Amino acid sequence: MGTVYAKEKTTITHSEALDSGVTKEQKTINLQNVKARVDKVNVEGLVRTRDDIIRRTIQDLFLVSNFEEVIKQAHKVRGKLESLGCFRSIAIHIDTSRGPSATPNGYEVTYFVRELNRLKGGVNTMVGGDNEGSLVISAQGPNLFGGAERLHAEYSYGSRRSRTFNVGFYKPFFLDLDVAFSANIFQQEAEWPSSGYKIIDRGSSLDLSFFSLNKLKHNVQWEASWRELGVNRYASFKVREDVGHTLKSSLRHIISLDYRDSPIFPNYGMFLQCTSEFAGLGGNVGFLKHEVQLQQNIEVFPDTVMQGALSGGWMKRVDDSKNIFICDRFFLGGPLSLRGFNNRGVGPFNDGSFIGGMMYWSGALHLYSPLPFRPRAGGLGDYIRTHIFINAGNLGDFNFGDKNWLQEIKATTRMAYGAGIAMRIGQMARIELNYVIPVYFQETDSTSKGVQFGIGLHFL
Repeated sequence: MGTVYAKEKTTITHSEALDSGVTKEQKTINLQNVKARVDKVNVEGLVRTRDDIIRRTIQDLFLVSNFEEVIKQAHKVRGKLESLGCFRSIAIHIDTSRGPSATPNGYEVTYFVRELNRLKGGVNTMVGGDNEGSLVISAQGPNLFGGAERLHAEYSYGSRRSRTFNVGFYKPFFLDLDVAFSANIFQQEAEWPSSGYKIIDRGSSLDLSFFSLNKLKHNVQWEASWRELGVNRYASFKVREDVGHTLKSSLRHIISLDYRDSPIFPNYGMFLQCTSEFAGLGGNVGFLKHEVQLQQNIEVFPDTVMQGALSGGWMKRVDDSKNIFICDRFFLGGPLSLRGFNNRGVGPFNDGSFIGGMMYWSGALHLYSPLPFRPRAGGLGDYIRTHIFINAGNLGDFNFGDKNWLQEIKATTRMAYGAGIAMRIGQMARIELNYVIPVYFQETDSTSKGVQFGIGLHFL
């Protein structure tokens, strides 16, 4: 059991005494007016977890000044303890402070925890970002040295014959600043029939994550990989030019800001993510790439939400001695990125293969509403919504030096609209079944008119 006491012992004047003869129905108590402080915090059930990790996690409890803050902060600390990934269950008990060190308005907060086993594993399914389902076999060593470290290994096999193997180590540092470090060794195999190529990617990566300002999360990453690119019998000559082995070393900076109340079916809030990547620190791959994603949600009526989404990306070559390969370029199309088109079914096309582009943009406008007849709370109504939408986008190698580049983008913009239902799977993924009608498209595009099914993490 770990016990932490308040640093200072001060005398706080009692507020006006409550009339013990007044019943609950006759009087409402404002918890903000009930003076309170936390004298002591107990954490029972600790075996491997170090005391310094616990102290940093619970220190905000000693800053409260009323009973409402005690309750809110106690649950907030519980969330921090859960995020450590050390415990399988956490219970809270709040009681008045007792003993010689108790203050007049003092309370004791006790957490009853059960630590995870030293080794755990499982077999489960996962939804990928490209409308792909995967079978995942994983093993994990949580709280390895008592400081919330984690060692994990994972193997996945996807419905599109993709295979991934990953071994990683995760270590949090200053918990008050939410700073964490992770290192990974990976091998990824994927096949893209619409582009005529398949790739094996082997490498390692380092990631440093931290927060600044209010909820502004940073991920600074370095990745080194050895890619082996092959083609199928239908690949165009343009794709065959990229066949072979490539070495890539890159730095990546990801900034994300999430004010949504829910990641899957938000009722309000904004999400923003900006990604910048520079490749060319070594190897024969060199480019500068930027990508932005923006989502805004507004509740126009109770449980009826208007959602707008925008995304875009741009890249360029930075070294004449280094190349940009097809696996580095942007692709667009599919139920997750541009409804009404097949996966990677938009953009530059060469002899039967979609070869991607150096720039893209896409946008969508949705109106989400509950199911008809509004099923009662706790039923299907919490998991399924109907929506109508319109989305548009474009992808290509646009030349900004050409005075007609804006007209070219307008003339080749794709657009589709439709309606359907969306169902969330926990708070990690969702399924969509839509009827979509493409309005504007090019002759070489691969359209998907009618019913379109999508499953994934991030939708436009």
